[in-house]
Amino acid sequence: MDVADHGATSMDADTGKQGICFPEYSHQSVMDSVDKMSRELEELRVKLMKDSLRCHILAADLAAQYSPYMVNAIRNVTQDCKKCSNTIRYICGLDQHGDISSCEEVK
Repeated sequence: MDVADHGATSMDADTGKQGICFPEYSHQSVMDSVDKMSRELEELRVKLMKDSLRCHILAADLAAQYSPYMVNAIRNVTQDCKKCSNTIRYICGLDQHGDISSCEEVK
């Protein structure tokens, strides 16, 4: 490890020797730095949680979308809706009159 890694080097005007300049640190500047890092870490944690939740929801959505059970249930619901619509049209005479206003209450 080189000494120059820790601070900037400078030339001393009186002696002509090269020295190391360390930045001034105070308690408040260090605390501000720690607070900034803490805020950044909290922001990263929140973003990670949001992204993790989104990933989980997408994975569950994808699994449900291509689930054989779900595909079969959707197919059955679609067929039931078509049967129901056809039954209502037949009972109400929609096919003959062209509108549903002639439909009497189905009991």
